[in-house]
Amino acid sequence: MSTYCALPWIHLATHPQGDVSLCCRVDFHERRGMAFDNQKNSERYFYNLNHDKLDKILNSDSFRDARMKMLKGEKPIACMGCFEKEDLGIISKRMIENKFLNIGLEELKSKTSDTGGIKPNIEYAELRLGNLCNIKCRTCNPNSSSKWALEYGSIQNELDFLTKYDLRANFKWAESEEFWDDFLKNTAQLKQLYINGGEPTLIKQHWLFLERLVKMNLSQNIDIKYT
Repeated sequence: MSTYCALPWIHLATHPQGDVSLCCRVDFHERRGMAFDNQKNSERYFYNLNHDKLDKILNSDSFRDARMKMLKGEKPIACMGCFEKEDLGIISKRMIENKFLNIGLEELKSKTSDTGGIKPNIEYAELRLGNLCNIKCRTCNPNSSSKWALEYGSIQNELDFLTKYDLRANFKWAESEEFWDDFLKNTAQLKQLYINGGEPTLIKQHWLFLERLVKMNLSQNIDIKYT
């Protein structure tokens, strides 16, 4: 049975605080679906866009392990949500993306080293550009709204039913020229760009990035969506 999903090869899914996951639907329990390296002391080093490059992130132990399992016909634990849906006869994100991306298993094998490593070439990116936002919607949270964070800090210790968010997290990576330079270096074949936040239109650096895509004659090949 084929268990592969093309996303771990050509996809980037960022999170407001700079973490990166295999996709937006992975198992986030114990951060299983995030980019991390296994350490000698049994702890894990979680990569973050505030201080790590995309080449290291996309070739992290967790990403390489997911690719190797898929190439062997095994099911990565971080991706069980899709397989459980499929067992129930439900169309999963894995099935939708594989049909849309139309990349076969043999092609993915040809791009993969014996240890699951790849040369990063992002075709599809979901960028959650920090938490900078000018509103605080009732349905939102501090991870996606800086306005929410200001209020949340004053009440989260008073109400025991609230989810605990790390208000010390650094959400500034999306305002860094270093990130956008690194992103551009690894997106020569970018086809789809999905951007949200926070409020992405407040991130000036992302407008500059879009202008660079136009000047490099790459923009006409890219579908762009905002939330």
